[in-house]
Amino acid sequence: SPKDIYIGTLDSDKYDTIDLDLKPSKAGMIPLKVHVYYKDQYNNEQVLEEIFPIKVMSAKEYAIAHKTTPTWVYAILVLTLLLGYYFFKKRHRR
Repeated sequence: SPKDIYIGTLDSDKYDTIDLDLKPSKAGMIPLKVHVYYKDQYNNEQVLEEIFPIKVMSAKEYAIAHKTTPTWVYAILVLTLLLGYYFFKKRHRR
């Protein structure tokens, strides 16, 4: 992927966004260095440099953080509720 990405020319009252897919080589805290080049109100070129700490999770950490309940658990819960409702209604019809 390219090292530099040109977003475009913007008017002072406009904004733009960009989506990036980053593929880090290791897990952990990785500094993401961003340089923004722009011209100020006097047409002088300015450079803004920011470093954003990005936490990259390993596959194991990601699986733990995004653990979801398996579908079969919901199916059993719904079945249990339906059976409970059926037997409740059947019992109170007598």
